[in-house]
Amino acid sequence: MKRCLCTFIFFGVLIGVTDLVFAHNGVVATAAKIDGITIDGDFSDWPEGLEEYPIEDPAFGEPPTDISDFKAFYRIGYDEVKQVLYVAVTVQDDYSVIDTTDMWNTQDGCEIYAYLNHLEVPSSAERGAYSTLQFSIYGNSRLTYGKTKLRAPYLVEVLRLGNTTQYEWLVNVGQLAHGIRHLSPNSAIALDVVVVDKDLDDSFSWMTWGPGVNKWGFADRLGDILLVSEKSRLSKVSGKINWSNQKTGNKEGFIYLSANETKTQLRVKPDTTGKF
Repeated sequence: MKRCLCTFIFFGVLIGVTDLVFAHNGVVATAAKIDGITIDGDFSDWPEGLEEYPIEDPAFGEPPTDISDFKAFYRIGYDEVKQVLYVAVTVQDDYSVIDTTDMWNTQDGCEIYAYLNHLEVPSSAERGAYSTLQFSIYGNSRLTYGKTKLRAPYLVEVLRLGNTTQYEWLVNVGQLAHGIRHLSPNSAIALDVVVVDKDLDDSFSWMTWGPGVNKWGFADRLGDILLVSEKSRLSKVSGKINWSNQKTGNKEGFIYLSANETKTQLRVKPDTTGKF
């Protein structure tokens, strides 16, 4: 397969970014500055106009039959003063399944995966701030996986309204990173969002924003979140790649985008026609 490295000036807001992005499963989102958010499952305090990112990859289990069976998306923002990430996940599901046995694959749920190592680890004493973390809610049970000392600084609340379920998350990156990792415009973090869908016929779907399973412990299976300011103006870069081996290229190929002035690099997955 012919591998193509494309270099562009991309996302004008990123000029001056110095982080080396390690998360590259091919999906990219932007997080804008937001504030005044209360974690209660009610999204009425979220600002309008934020991008909605679909959670539609059936990475594990049985794919949904149609959008009435399952449809989900998320929005994301951050508070630079409080050093927290906010994630709002909206799920439309024909059935809500809650299992008191608390098994992760026997009921509806939601997972957030975060990886803070977009900088070289300064010392062995600080490696705890660079672990891949999993924050989970299954039914009404909350679980966290990762370094024990990093399991406290997050909140999640769920609101169920008929066929719609809303998961509202806060991840305190400032505490998780012990002050080493700072949320600010023109920086990037690794993250992925997963929704667990259990149906009455016992079918199970593990739906992800970006491709890949076993996301805990593998940063390259997470997506890239670009932090922007409220005044940032983003530009789009698009193109088309022609693979020497079309079948293999469509299946395994990625486009690498980078800015000449920075070390930041994004890996983007073209569609089946080669467009990105």
